[in-house]
Amino acid sequence: MSLFDDASLVLTPNGYKASKLYSIKPTSGAGDMVVTRGTTATRVNSAGLIESVAINVPRLDYPPLGGCPKILVEPASTNLLTYSNTFSDASWTKLNCTITPNNTTSPDGSVNASKLTSNVTNNNFLFKAVTAANGIYTFSCFVKYFDTNTINISLTDFVAGQAFGTFNFTSGTFTSVVASGAWTNTTTNVITLLNGWFKISITSQKNAGTVVNSRIDNFANGTSVYIYGAQTELGSNATSYIPTVAGTVTRNADVISKTGVSSLIGQTEGTIYAEINNTLMTSYSTGYVMRIFADANNEVWIRKESGTNKYTAKWRANSVDVYTQSNISVLNGNNKIAIAYKSTNSAVYLNGSQIGTSAGTGAFSVAPSQIGIGSSSTADFFNDRIELATLFQTRLTNAQLATLTTL
Repeated sequence: MSLFDDASLVLTPNGYKASKLYSIKPTSGAGDMVVTRGTTATRVNSAGLIESVAINVPRLDYPPLGGCPKILVEPASTNLLTYSNTFSDASWTKLNCTITPNNTTSPDGSVNASKLTSNVTNNNFLFKAVTAANGIYTFSCFVKYFDTNTINISLTDFVAGQAFGTFNFTSGTFTSVVASGAWTNTTTNVITLLNGWFKISITSQKNAGTVVNSRIDNFANGTSVYIYGAQTELGSNATSYIPTVAGTVTRNADVISKTGVSSLIGQTEGTIYAEINNTLMTSYSTGYVMRIFADANNEVWIRKESGTNKYTAKWRANSVDVYTQSNISVLNGNNKIAIAYKSTNSAVYLNGSQIGTSAGTGAFSVAPSQIGIGSSSTADFFNDRIELATLFQTRLTNAQLATLTTL
């Protein structure tokens, strides 16, 4: 017998339709998840291109450089930049630079990327201002080499300082990151795409002022760079691209859940197991990877914690925290994690190693009958990719947990 045979639920990035993500076990349909997202959203398709999917359609997101898809789960976010890919629009200020629209093929496969060309050295900017309260903001844009090796992106109000980074096309990394004045806690991120494209982003805490300017500059006179799809959002990560025209656009959260499935959930013992791709969620808010629950007093979950790159696994029964394993340090990339719960004998395993155990005693006072993948179905949304979510109605042995979670 294999561990697959022992599982009561196995969910992968597999068959789907609007409002449905099919489980591969059970085959009866009892474990098929309900998907809700009241807006369209983008994903990377099997050809490595950005495309829009319809309302309530789950996003099977493919690695841009090839590979198997993952389940993309994101919280709600708003692109605050109007005309996000129409840089020629008058709402984009072009200081000592010019835009040539529709100049090359973009990451969505259309000839709709622009060329940004400098007209002078060291004082050329493409930027757009939005009125914004204090908070953490992320500015992202897709860029591609034309004839300059570096490009700068920044968040600034031109008064109280800036968060600034220089991206180097040769190394594919940021070579310098600077924060000044009212901007603090600045980080950058790079995602390598097909055909020479990169998605670059800068995140920083705005502590003063009323305006956020999202700015791109190419400082060598007469040189150019390709750009596509600018986005500024309130939050600590660059989420999937949200196209805009005349107004801001909000993408709703992905909610993947199922109710009335107590028959799939171990009521006195069990195991939750997930394979996650931890590449986006470096500092975002709390988010559930997987959760079984009746209510907040009877639940088992694996969760990413706010402001950290660490996870927590918890079993709570009859209002008592029977077992909590905190500060689980995960890899930046693929991870396999499991929590096995049973009175006097619980454990957490990560990537083949035991993280902790508990001899705590407990029993659910209300039978868990709901499953949430990437959220609690109402709040605390995960912001990354889930490769596999599995339930067992028994507490797997330590040997089985080690085998199951080994990378």
